[in-house]
Amino acid sequence: MLAFGFAAGLPYALLLGTLYAWLGEAGVDLETMGVFSLIGLAYSFKFLWSPLVDRVVLPGLERLGRRRSWLLPIQITVGLTFLLLSQLDPKSALGWFSLLAGFAAFASATQDIVVDAWRVDVADESATLELLSA
Repeated sequence: MLAFGFAAGLPYALLLGTLYAWLGEAGVDLETMGVFSLIGLAYSFKFLWSPLVDRVVLPGLERLGRRRSWLLPIQITVGLTFLLLSQLDPKSALGWFSLLAGFAAFASATQDIVVDAWRVDVADESATLELLSA
């Protein structure tokens, strides 16, 4: 549970912190960097699609359960998206870079929904406080 908590928090820090240092180093102007703050809205509005994530079990992954059926593909999606982002030059491919950063924020916010819901499910059973507060 601790590892999933870390994995859910790391993309948030990368997208809303480290991203600006990367853009500045690449020579992207301040106005454009300011527009990138909009990707943080994915975390603010995740309540809009959290009921879907809460109720739907992804087809083909039913045997994993409701939470883990989302966790596996979302973890892979976040990882692959960051891998693709790392291969792009923000200055020369700004359109693709911004699209992938927005997609990474959406996937990361979804991952956050799943990990938090799983944490609540575990709390309903018998879990130690250390696992739940990660």
